[in-house]
Amino acid sequence: MFSPIKRQAIEQIDFLRDDCKRLLDEMFAICPADADGHYSSAFRIVATPFLYAVWERCFRTSFGIMAMVVRQEASHPAVMSFEQATLWLQRESFVTSFIAKLHSRTSNLDGTPTRKAINSGSYRTLVEFLSNLIGWHNHKLQNIPLDSDLVMTFSNVNVAVLDANAQAIGLSLLPEFVEFRKCIGRLDDLVGRRNDIGHGTLASPPGAREFKALSELVSDLLVSKFCEVVQTWILYK
Repeated sequence: MFSPIKRQAIEQIDFLRDDCKRLLDEMFAICPADADGHYSSAFRIVATPFLYAVWERCFRTSFGIMAMVVRQEASHPAVMSFEQATLWLQRESFVTSFIAKLHSRTSNLDGTPTRKAINSGSYRTLVEFLSNLIGWHNHKLQNIPLDSDLVMTFSNVNVAVLDANAQAIGLSLLPEFVEFRKCIGRLDDLVGRRNDIGHGTLASPPGAREFKALSELVSDLLVSKFCEVVQTWILYK
């Protein structure tokens, strides 16, 4: 029997999957395919960035829910894995302050490294950082950001970004994720086409067959299968 936290998370993933599928259905209803099952070129141009948007929504929300599960079941960083705890650590103000101070003390005014990297000021900065880090590690999380804000999206949610988040949360260790990961080679193509269309560098749409493949990638794998994998992780975490 799983905990109320996990039950809630699984229900949230169910809702997310169904809502993403609804968005896709509504998109395709705007401009039905012809008798051969092909969509117009104008629709394919507009729909490709939307396919990516549905994937990013599924990605961000799923990892936010997984972060919630980790936080609820292990509110002390000391009982999390180092990778998981770092998701919250990188949001702490003392970390950003330490990085800024260290950079200023080890760089010249023009940003180039200085030869004297360690001095008394740097030492005191490290002492302060270590004290804050140990205190943070051994106490309950404070000033908790929104779980969705912990998700690392960088600029585009491509395969590398998916891998980085999966390793951070602990999803990459799941055999079901490993198998899922082998099937999404077209994700980087989707991201690239979305960027080309969104930035105006490519006015031509993906071909009919390729658009069909990208649509199935999002619907069948990046939404349905990914949500299934996430629910498996929640159950057996």
